[in-house]
Amino acid sequence: MIDCLQDPPSLISNDDETPDLPRRPQTAKPAAPPPAPSPTAGIDIDEQRRALEEYERAQAALVAKREAEARRLKEQQEAQEREFAEQQRQQQMREREAQEQLERQLREQQMMGMNQGRIAELEREILGLRGQWERDQMMLERYDNVSRASH
Repeated sequence: MIDCLQDPPSLISNDDETPDLPRRPQTAKPAAPPPAPSPTAGIDIDEQRRALEEYERAQAALVAKREAEARRLKEQQEAQEREFAEQQRQQQMREREAQEQLERQLREQQMMGMNQGRIAELEREILGLRGQWERDQMMLERYDNVSRASH
């Protein structure tokens, strides 16, 4: 039977009971000479340069396209803002015109009401004056009748 409860040996202590660790194998690194440039290396560099230039052109085109799209969106937003401001201005103008029209109608109604009141007042005055004239006429007739009778 194996004793599972036994503690493992301490690797930190300096006593003789610690087991020796196995040595690591040493790897030899041979110094490899750099590869000699091949005659096709110049072609590879030219191809790489062309590919890099093409990549840079493509990137520049993408940047230009992105900037153009940003400008277009900004112009579109500004146009929408101008249109909205114009709509607000027109709405305010319509509201102001409607308010002015309402005020004119109220003044006209007041004037008509005042005029109707004045007309009614003048009609009463006319009726009063007509009644006075008729009384005056009757008095004059009586005076004439009295004057004729006494002569």
